[in-house]
Amino acid sequence: MWKELPNLPSYFLQFMKKCRYHILITNFIKVWEVSYSEDELLNCLKESNYGLEINADELIEKGTQMLSNPNDLKTLNITQNESLLNIHMIRLYSYPLHLRIRLNEGSCELFFREVTLKLLKTIKDLRCSEEELRAVLKKKEKEIGQYKSLGGKIRYTTLPPYNDVTHMEKHSVYNNNFGEMVIPNNLLEKTVNVSRKSVMEVNIDCKEVIKQEPASQGITSNEITSNMLNEIKQETIKTELQPIIPTRTKRKKMLNL
Repeated sequence: MWKELPNLPSYFLQFMKKCRYHILITNFIKVWEVSYSEDELLNCLKESNYGLEINADELIEKGTQMLSNPNDLKTLNITQNESLLNIHMIRLYSYPLHLRIRLNEGSCELFFREVTLKLLKTIKDLRCSEEELRAVLKKKEKEIGQYKSLGGKIRYTTLPPYNDVTHMEKHSVYNNNFGEMVIPNNLLEKTVNVSRKSVMEVNIDCKEVIKQEPASQGITSNEITSNMLNEIKQETIKTELQPIIPTRTKRKKMLNL
């Protein structure tokens, strides 16, 4: 979910935690990103809070809170340097906690996947919702007209009758941009290949890692066992083949008296 950064209405942040910690920031013109492993995020927090003595688990937890809830930040500064975006955020606990991160500009494909595509899906959903509500209102107005034509009276209403034409003249941005066109589903379901240079493609499948680790450990232990058996066999063969060389004893010379 994109969240507006406080005091910086033109910037939005998206934070995701899977096997890695992914941070995205956009101004709806460009997108910047960075990805951390847990150890890398921990080192980043330690470097941002030099001299602060705090448990590693607590530091990760509070750093994650900062990224998940940007509205709770006390201070936030953003500076752009060519393709880099530097962020410095501070949140107050019983002590001020700092986080300094540097994000790289993402590709056009990443911008489409994380920004444009989500906006198109939102527009499509809002458009469908609007059409359903307009249909309900027109139906209700028709029922009210029939009720009044039969002599019914409606009291205590100050709302004017719903006029669909007037409503659509007031809210005409969609029609001015797209006309009667409906955003096609094949566009909303489109997948793009983000450049391998993008850190978003560094995702590791946790399930695969968990499944592979025991297997690799089993192979390693089997290899070690077989190697040990081979070494024992070789030592046994060497011992059996080693020739027995009798030891020579010196003869005692007899003295002639």
